[in-house]
Amino acid sequence: MSSDEVMAASLKRVGDDTEKLTRRSMKECVAEHIQTMCLSDPDFARKVMHPRKSMIHCIWYINRKAREFIEQEMKDNGFPKENGIYGSDVPDGLCYQWAVDYFNDPNAKEDEEKEEKFVPKPYPGKASTSSQKPSKGKGKDKKEQKKAPSAAPPKKEDKDGAAEQMSLLGVA
Repeated sequence: MSSDEVMAASLKRVGDDTEKLTRRSMKECVAEHIQTMCLSDPDFARKVMHPRKSMIHCIWYINRKAREFIEQEMKDNGFPKENGIYGSDVPDGLCYQWAVDYFNDPNAKEDEEKEEKFVPKPYPGKASTSSQKPSKGKGKDKKEQKKAPSAAPPKKEDKDGAAEQMSLLGVA
């Protein structure tokens, strides 16, 4: 892609990704800053076009950095965390810098794909009634066949004599 095409594509992508976010004031300001950076620097625009990079991940990155910043600020000033709740103000310029840092960081934590862990499950197929086929001419096999439970459940008869199938309640 030429520099102009990359700039146009990166502007469009940032705009499209921004529409998916919910915090309007923050996302619009950060998106405008990133778009301005794309217009002024074609190399940065190419980084914005990376397949794993998105504005959603950029906002996650900014939130993570802001949380770390506030926690460090509270430690430095000696304020204890009460009930896990904390709050502070992060300068706008720092948020914009974190947005640029996100697109410049090829190994951002937010871009990592989470691997699904394999969980083995038993096969829910039909259970076989016998593992060996009876051979001809042996008396023992006939006795074993008589003792083996039948595959079809017995039918019970109603008062009127109509046959009704018996339920195994999902056991079989």
